[in-house]
Amino acid sequence: MKNFNLLIALSIFFIIFSCKKSENDSISTFKFENDSISTFKALKDGVDWISTSNWSNLSKTDNKYIINGIKRNSQYYEEECLNLTFNISDISKSKTVTKFTSSWNYIVGGDALTDNYVIDTTSDNLIQITSLDTTNRSISGTFKVKLLKNKLFSNTGEIMNFTSGQFNLNYQKVDLYNSKSK
Repeated sequence: MKNFNLLIALSIFFIIFSCKKSENDSISTFKFENDSISTFKALKDGVDWISTSNWSNLSKTDNKYIINGIKRNSQYYEEECLNLTFNISDISKSKTVTKFTSSWNYIVGGDALTDNYVIDTTSDNLIQITSLDTTNRSISGTFKVKLLKNKLFSNTGEIMNFTSGQFNLNYQKVDLYNSKSK
């Protein structure tokens, strides 16, 4: 009987907290031009894709910008994560970056990777930096990237296109582990 009561109590607890609407779930519009709101959005295969959270780092160790947008569905504990990573030297001469890495991950339950796409290096992928403020640590830009389904998940060559991408983020300078230093 104790186990049954515990099961009922846990079920009620789960129902109460899983029905609570997250503040991030209500984001449907946002400002981008000339404001301080952090944004990361794109068209994913022609459909609006707007992150519900995002972050950016500048690795002092590797001199790389790491930009992440995460679209969460808190009702089912699902996340879509889009990552763009490029070297600082790639933007020192030109504001256009064509050599970068990118990936898209689908995560369920907070830690179960159920799908993964990686950059198609044969496509015309592009990041255009529109603003970089190293004093206030902010970076803005546009991007387009074509991703291929990771062969660990499928061998049929599925593609995913992110177009009309925009980001406007503050970044943190961090020391990240550098695998080349060992």
